[in-house]
Amino acid sequence: MKTIFRALPAIVLALASAMALAQSPAQPTLTAEQVLDKSVEASGGKQNLTKLKTAILRATMEAPAQGLQGSVVTYIKAPNKIRVETDIAGIGKTLQGFDGKVAWSKDPIQGLRRLEGAEKAAMVRTSSVVSTDWRQFYTKATYIGTDKVGDRSVHVVEVTPKDAKPVRQFFDAETFLLLKQTGVQQGPMGEMPFEAFFTDYKEFEGLKIPMKQIVKVGPIEIQILMKEIKSGVPVEDKLFAMPAN
Repeated sequence: MKTIFRALPAIVLALASAMALAQSPAQPTLTAEQVLDKSVEASGGKQNLTKLKTAILRATMEAPAQGLQGSVVTYIKAPNKIRVETDIAGIGKTLQGFDGKVAWSKDPIQGLRRLEGAEKAAMVRTSSVVSTDWRQFYTKATYIGTDKVGDRSVHVVEVTPKDAKPVRQFFDAETFLLLKQTGVQQGPMGEMPFEAFFTDYKEFEGLKIPMKQIVKVGPIEIQILMKEIKSGVPVEDKLFAMPAN
């Protein structure tokens, strides 16, 4: 009997160790870098992304709770030029652009402004829609774990942009397409939390593009529906330059 009792502590310890292993969270099978690289490939891959030299995207936008409607026209020119024109009924037109060096904004309330710091960094990242290397915009990427967006399982990665606060990105666990993004948006009125959802992906010249976006900034929810995409069209460089006034 003494032999049996002596063996009990060893058995209990072995059972406790086995239970601890069974209850411990599974180690991630993917790294943050692997998820982000897979996302680039899922969106069309380097070969198709580098083919896109110019594009014009036209969309409608609506903020139902505020009764606002308008249009959005985006001009893109590789490798890093962008201009976004937003025209909202009853408010007016807002322009934003980046010519590769200078980021700027012009709206009916703030007027013409040269963007610096976090606002400029955000425009630089936005201009990278044809980029194939996320590493040039983010200083750090961390795998957070798995989660759900609606009924879809997702991989969650937190990326730290240059000159901005971390952003969490939620990638479909099967397709690796971006379904959601959360973070803090820097604007002329300070910082505001945001959520962005990307759905209805369609293929366009080998690229996967979300045809619907829902963006929540503070109490405002904006729905953006893509209506037209044209690529290979002439787009002059002066379109992206900061206006004189």
